[in-house]
Amino acid sequence: MDEARLHVSQRLKSLMAYPKMAGERPRILILESQYWLDGACLRAAERLGWETASVPTRMEGVLPRELVSQLIETLAAFRPDFILSINLSGMDEAGLFAHLFADLEIPYVTWFVDDPRTIMLDRDVYGSAYSVALTWERAYAPYLEERGFGGVYWLPLAVDPERFDADAAAEAEGPPAFVGNSMTEPAAHERAWLTAHPVLESLLRAAFEEGRVTRENFGRGLGAILGEEN
Repeated sequence: MDEARLHVSQRLKSLMAYPKMAGERPRILILESQYWLDGACLRAAERLGWETASVPTRMEGVLPRELVSQLIETLAAFRPDFILSINLSGMDEAGLFAHLFADLEIPYVTWFVDDPRTIMLDRDVYGSAYSVALTWERAYAPYLEERGFGGVYWLPLAVDPERFDADAAAEAEGPPAFVGNSMTEPAAHERAWLTAHPVLESLLRAAFEEGRVTRENFGRGLGAILGEEN
């Protein structure tokens, strides 16, 4: 099957035909979504003296035409050394942007801060010689290598010293604690939809109670529902 690709004009190719990592300071373009890590990485790059730029993207759904145009315009104007995405945010399911970056010979890095198996669902459309995968958990490295990433490296979490290594307060109101908010709003949205479909809700509840919903068969189950053409 032919890989889906965007048409790249000769003008764009010529604009992007510049040496990467050849300047005095690295130039990073961040695909910015709602992850707090987007801002943490941006601040880290600025503290290191790198040149930075960002383009707003979405964690899910179709990227609007105006944001696609903004991405292309920023690429041509900023001429980054590499692109960074968190959990493939901004990257489409068909791999169009991944192939575009490879065709333009721009390295792109995606930092998986969750389970990459439930994000990629065994799709191999993101891997190329120009792609790098970072993973917060070493155990996911073999999976990412199988997906065709040109480089796979371990990068743990808690990397923003402003959040995780701040000076101690004069007084503490309570014991050390970590407060997280991971996908609570999307989960609530899906739960509301499920509540409106009681038959499906009862079937799903039975599947959980019988132990049939596991990480191991999650991707396989979705693939069976969607079919090979999706």
